[in-house]
Amino acid sequence: MPKSISFWEHPIDKIEEALSIRKQISALQAKLSGMFGSDGDDEPKSPVKGKRGGKRTMSAATIAKMRASQQARWAAKKGASKAPATSAKIAAPAKPAKKGRRTMSPEARERIAAAQRARWAKSKGEATSTPAPATTKPAKGKKRNISPEARAKMAAAAKKRWAAVKAGK
Repeated sequence: MPKSISFWEHPIDKIEEALSIRKQISALQAKLSGMFGSDGDDEPKSPVKGKRGGKRTMSAATIAKMRASQQARWAAKKGASKAPATSAKIAAPAKPAKKGRRTMSPEARERIAAAQRARWAKSKGEATSTPAPATTKPAKGKKRNISPEARAKMAAAAKKRWAAVKAGK
């Protein structure tokens, strides 16, 4: 990709030539707009004229309805016992306010967990007659012990992988 040249790095004669061309273009545009009776605007006029694009106006009745319904919504949200009199017809029924997060009872959680364990067992092809134990994780603080044979196998496999990596260099 060629390096872009700054405006100031061009030779003076090229800048002067570009300026004269720009002046000629401006003169021709002015002459053209004078021929067709334009008032000198460079922007093209919109061919469609109509109500669109202007300020929208609403009747006083519409504004009053909107104001009343908004006040009713605010009153319902704040828990006010009585909405304004003007919005009695329009007001939506008030919804009860949410009071924090709902919590599930331990019994319900256990039922859901048991059902999920049954689904997992079914998908794995295991019998569903005996439920899985409630806790499958070891108690916190206890570490799992690896037998010396398993540790030796893991070390041998790691050495084999490192040898393959070093041989590939």
